Amino acid sequence: MKIVDVKAMTLQMNGWRYPIVQIETDEGILGLGEGRDGSDKRLLLELKRFLVGEDPTNVERLFQKIRRRGGPGATGRQGGGVSGVEMALWDIAGKAAGVPVYKLIGGKRRDKVRVYVDSGVGILPDGSRPPRYPADGWEQAYTVEAYEEKARRRKTMGFSIVKFDLGYHGMFLNVPGYAIGQHTSERGFNAEIACVKAVKEVLGDGVALCLDLGSEDYLASDRHITLSSAIHLCKALEPYNILWVEDALSTAHLDSWVRLTNSTTVPTLTGEDLYLRHDFLPFFERHAIDIAHPDIATAGGILEGKKIGDLAELFGVSIAQHCAGSPVSLIANLHCAAAQPDNFLALEYHAADMPTWQRLVKGLATPIITDGFMDVLDKPGLGITLDEKVVRKHLAAGETYFE
Repeated sequence: MKIVDVKAMTLQMNGWRYPIVQIETDEGILGLGEGRDGSDKRLLLELKRFLVGEDPTNVERLFQKIRRRGGPGATGRQGGGVSGVEMALWDIAGKAAGVPVYKLIGGKRRDKVRVYVDSGVGILPDGSRPPRYPADGWEQAYTVEAYEEKARRRKTMGFSIVKFDLGYHGMFLNVPGYAIGQHTSERGFNAEIACVKAVKEVLGDGVALCLDLGSEDYLASDRHITLSSAIHLCKALEPYNILWVEDALSTAHLDSWVRLTNSTTVPTLTGEDLYLRHDFLPFFERHAIDIAHPDIATAGGILEGKKIGDLAELFGVSIAQHCAGSPVSLIANLHCAAAQPDNFLALEYHAADMPTWQRLVKGLATPIITDGFMDVLDKPGLGITLDEKVVRKHLAAGETYFE
């Protein structure tokens, strides 16, 4: 079997952009993959010249050939091309062998995968979201009442882990008076703690709460919380038994991560913009984080995500998987999560507020998540196909179906 073509398209839904790749073979077997949410499909298409004429089932060989074409960071999300192609290669390999992808990367460690739900910020009492920044009234999403309302609605969904935005994620610290430069002001700090307290009172001790502070890649923006602000917040969060605090600092500041992790009992987590095991290793060696958080659409794909989990286990570090992509990326993550070692915690679900999102593909159960868990798919390859009719309705402006 040989690769004959590599095609890509970008989908758009609720403001999210999903770059989807399809690898075609001379035997008619197609492979699906996805670059990082928000990345450019040209990162996928650029790899075509390295793939055409190759045997797609030699996944590791081809990965070694193209991995230099990726890289870390939120700027351009350069790991998305390599990662999306790797997913598509495993999809082909699984279909050719007649087995689900997880069987090709070590086998299934669990039949069901725990999912944590992203919740973003607060909502109005009628369930609607206030205007987005910087439109008039955007600050209404960052009140105690708005966070309470979102928490009440999330609790009814049956998830055992719920994530909310604080800090620079979701624009919390953009509220006037909440920050002084990159330092969280006293008013901002008090507002964050008040929202956390309110959410915990709604969720109780039966639903774990994690928080995304959103400090971005150092080169991507200036949206970073200072180390002193991060330490101050984490120590104040200790009585609330937070499951983890995500992206409290930029990953460029390794020494600061060490200081933060050593200063608090709140578990620290980062990694969605890191690329390959090589980027994670310094964080493990210095115990700079308690939980690794790879996004396999950036980190290098399905098998690389599994290798990151194996490496983390050697250092006593837990792993959770970040995912903000389409169902293609989620199911690729599901196969990776099924094979992860016992240090695995949960996989992110980022589409709880997008009721039509699941319809982009065929092959999923309805509902896709039951009591906070996803069943592992047992069909060959990834086990899904695109629903072309639905996908065509969600092509980004100027896109055609697999050009």
